[in-house]
Amino acid sequence: MVLRGREELLWRFLDHVEAAGGRLVICGDLLELWRFRLEGILARHWKLLERLGDMGAIFVLGNHDAQLGEAGLDGELVSAFGGFFSRRREKLRMRVGERVFQFMHGHEVDPFIPERPTGFGKILGTFTGWLEFGEAGCIVSNDAVSDCLLEAGENLLSVWYWAGRKMRRAMRDACSLIDNEELAKLRRPLRTRRMLSRYYEDMQHKLYDVAIVGHTHRAGRFGGWYFNSGSWTGASNNFLQINPDGGIEVFDWTSEGAVVRQGGGM
Repeated sequence: MVLRGREELLWRFLDHVEAAGGRLVICGDLLELWRFRLEGILARHWKLLERLGDMGAIFVLGNHDAQLGEAGLDGELVSAFGGFFSRRREKLRMRVGERVFQFMHGHEVDPFIPERPTGFGKILGTFTGWLEFGEAGCIVSNDAVSDCLLEAGENLLSVWYWAGRKMRRAMRDACSLIDNEELAKLRRPLRTRRMLSRYYEDMQHKLYDVAIVGHTHRAGRFGGWYFNSGSWTGASNNFLQINPDGGIEVFDWTSEGAVVRQGGGM
């Protein structure tokens, strides 16, 4: 969920989407259920959820939203928020122009994320929630604390898995990705190479042409087939714009409006 102090920017962005006649697809981790209670989120952000429902926004679930499948969000809650929760999806595939786009959060191919929201990752999420939670939401101005702790956790997990079959298989799969100079520039290269290799494998099997994901909070692109929508809880507010011909641009949303993002940022 967007942090305190950015609500005005977010509402102006939603105005921008509506004025352009666009369709908003949210690529996961909107509610942050690893840290906050669902009832509190609904109470604090009902106006935003109502507007997203009225806009026809599609909500692709992330690993921090996965509990929605167990939360019983039916009946009155679905009706109360204009059908927003009824449009939640695990994945979304659609054709734009001549290409097939797959929208997903991205945790599905992350070797360090368990299938269920339990274990070390959730412990880290809960701990950072204690640091950031306040009556009005997050206290800190961005998610740097969470990112640092989660990245430390990833490093610990990488050491653990290195000695086991899972990490050896992840490294072997990553080698299937065609060598590219851009690989050397990646942040968190071990994790990101593994994830990119999975997207690349999907495309080789003609499952889709372009992967649109979130998860890593790193807005940017890799080649012409991987695009990350970034985050609204970091140093900048990011989004992707997909044009009717299937072309894609990476933007930051600022007080001056949309600004084309420079560099890959991954």
